[in-house]
Amino acid sequence: MNNWCEECDEECHDHSTVCTVCGTTLAAPPIATTTSSSPPSVIMEGQHNATDAALLHMQQAGRDLREVLGSLRGQVQDLEALTRNILEHQQRNWQDTIPPELWDPQNTGTTSSNARPTSEKALQQIPRIVLEEKSTIFRQGTLQIFSLPTGSRVYNDERSSTHSQLRCSALIGEFGPIGEHHFQTAALVVASPLTGKGGLSEETINSINLQVVEKNATPVVFMQRGDGLTFVQKAMMAQKAGAAAVIMGNNTASPWPYVMKDSNNEAETHRLSIPVVMVKEADAHAILQLHKKKTDRTTLCCDLHITAQSHDCVVCCERLQTSETVVQLPGCAHIFHESCAMSWLKSHNTCPYCRRELPTDDEEYERERRRQQRTHAGQSSSMDPPGNERTGTWSEYYG
Repeated sequence: MNNWCEECDEECHDHSTVCTVCGTTLAAPPIATTTSSSPPSVIMEGQHNATDAALLHMQQAGRDLREVLGSLRGQVQDLEALTRNILEHQQRNWQDTIPPELWDPQNTGTTSSNARPTSEKALQQIPRIVLEEKSTIFRQGTLQIFSLPTGSRVYNDERSSTHSQLRCSALIGEFGPIGEHHFQTAALVVASPLTGKGGLSEETINSINLQVVEKNATPVVFMQRGDGLTFVQKAMMAQKAGAAAVIMGNNTASPWPYVMKDSNNEAETHRLSIPVVMVKEADAHAILQLHKKKTDRTTLCCDLHITAQSHDCVVCCERLQTSETVVQLPGCAHIFHESCAMSWLKSHNTCPYCRRELPTDDEEYERERRRQQRTHAGQSSSMDPPGNERTGTWSEYYG
């Protein structure tokens, strides 16, 4: 009888032709031979009985193991079949089984008559930005201004909790050095003249040198936008005087956020090596007020940190990368892939993230929307001349 598995070296009674453990074709069992040189009469009867009992026990254990493995194999196959059925059922019915409201988690009502496309003119005016390594979206700046007693050394938590007078964000210029920069307890020197027109005064240059040479401190210069000088020209004045960074104050409330650019490629030509950041007008005004309050017994200092950050498109949830084209919406300044934003704005007049409204081509709706904006802002519609309704942040953003 062919019931012997040469691989397992044992008999198999669960199948007539193949071993159910390893799959080897069964063969006739080998002829029992003895290698003992001792005559049969030497082997004691008790040894024969013990050997036979051990063999029987091993054979039974092998059969039990094969039964367990066979049962487990069947259970695994049943589980795989059940899983395939569930997945196939979900693929066929997933759109029907998910409630419609889950497809519109922010309840915008994509099929509702309330959904309006963004104005065609507005869509054309939205700036398209090709992301580069120096794009501000990949870096963020934080600024902290505080006063310290002249000559004191108060740091970290103690200083922050007792001396901090202004905390704000700062936008990094798309020129100059890249990477992260950290200026801790840097002396803040307010430039004179503020815009740098005509060059920095002797007093400003001496103040910068004083911090570098005598006080062994890192000087950061505060300047203001305007007077016909480019950002790079202002920064080069500060760099030549010995400044380690420049904080540029915006001179108008809008547009904001404002991205400083170098369209003439002056930064590379003149080898600008210090970072330049900008703060909004309200924060710039606060810095100047702190400077006016400074006395001979106090020193105006700052912490300026420029760190790397990642940014995802909230529509497709993919990370924004260099060389990709993005759009930045006015007012809220949220950024998306161009294709993602356009597919949404062609049927909605709201930001895909914060739902801030954009203009539409529906004149009646626009009049009502702007009336509500004026009312919400505490303004009277009589302040606007007839036919010249305010367009709010949108017109301010695009001038």
